[in-house]
Amino acid sequence: MDVILDPMIAQQLAGTYRVDAPLGRGGMGKLYKATHMRLESKVAIKVLHERLSRHELAIDRFQREAEALARITSPYVCRVLDSVQSEEGLPCLVLELLDGEDMSDRVVKKGPLSAEELLEVCAQLAEGLAAVHAAGIIHRDLKPSNVFLSKDGRARVLDFGVAHVEGESTLTKDGTVVGTPAYMAPEQVLGARQVDLRADLYGLGAVLYFAATGTAPYDENSATKVLAEVLKSPPPPPSERNPEILPALESFIMRAMSRDPRARFDSATEMGEAARKLRDEIVGQRPHAELSPLKAGAALGVSALTIGTALSVPFAGWIGAAASAAVGLLLARLWQKTPERQRGDRFRRDAFGLGRAALTFLMVYGAITLLRDASVLQAESHQTLGIATFAALIAFAHARYISRTIPSTKPSESGRKTSSPLTSSTRPAIHETRA
Repeated sequence: MDVILDPMIAQQLAGTYRVDAPLGRGGMGKLYKATHMRLESKVAIKVLHERLSRHELAIDRFQREAEALARITSPYVCRVLDSVQSEEGLPCLVLELLDGEDMSDRVVKKGPLSAEELLEVCAQLAEGLAAVHAAGIIHRDLKPSNVFLSKDGRARVLDFGVAHVEGESTLTKDGTVVGTPAYMAPEQVLGARQVDLRADLYGLGAVLYFAATGTAPYDENSATKVLAEVLKSPPPPPSERNPEILPALESFIMRAMSRDPRARFDSATEMGEAARKLRDEIVGQRPHAELSPLKAGAALGVSALTIGTALSVPFAGWIGAAASAAVGLLLARLWQKTPERQRGDRFRRDAFGLGRAALTFLMVYGAITLLRDASVLQAESHQTLGIATFAALIAFAHARYISRTIPSTKPSESGRKTSSPLTSSTRPAIHETRA
């Protein structure tokens, strides 16, 4: 019913874009899915809220967003394609249409990101911010809802409505606080004009804090209380919200969120390089098992062949062997194509758990075959069972070894984490320096 009543639906903007359906809404405007009628390509249209269309400051900021985005060229920043008006005279931005979800929705639905995924997202966003800063722009409002995670694995920075553009007249008065309180740097709380690019690095660190813990750095109560807390003290260490976080990752996040801007990373480029280096260190200390699915497939093939022989249908056994080997090759190929950052512990354990279940079934099946022929004690059955059991045990032992060598992320009985890469008995110190 809302679609029918929405006056934007079916409008043709500038004779080029047909508005098709609503996508969502934000503080400044509504977002729609639209079609470029000549190119038949899909785009997104952001329309300023009608209630804000009478406020000169809101219109100026909406236009500022278009100007800021137009100056940035990066695959990790949402691109603006055009600026038009609706039939009612409302300003509209034509943006690239993204397929995925923002960071806030992703964490709420699926929980905190893994260390590898979080650091890869950080590296991409840092590269995007480097392009933003190179264009003379400071975002000033990095938060989970302004980070978009596309299905193609790419992270993008969104919403430049309150960005500061170097060399242009400011839209912010002295002493005005601009941004989202729980994700703002201390110096930003003291006044929007006092910030530089390091405030964005703090904001990115705060986004990582949320992605690693599922909670904002500061409890999002009233804005006044949050701003007071930001000025008063640093947030609780991420490990208090998520005991499974790696100490090295916690140290990385808290460095980005240091209260003293001089203690943070010097630039977005440096932060991105540090993120990729840490990610590679974590990945490098985990076992690589690209060929394990192939070995499991080979074991299944041997077992299928021997069981087929025991049942005096060797042709069926060969078919089973070929099918099992093909499945093993496919699994190995898919495993190798899977980006390293997407190979989480749960995925590996589930894969090997499935392999162990299949091999256990084969062992039971072999035992039933033996019992069926126990009265005649056929030598062929004993031989078949021996080969099948031997193959199954080898694959089972291999899978068990791999699953044990994968670092555990579950706390031990004592409440402390078991050994995992880049862990230590101490947690990083948090900078107490006041801005």
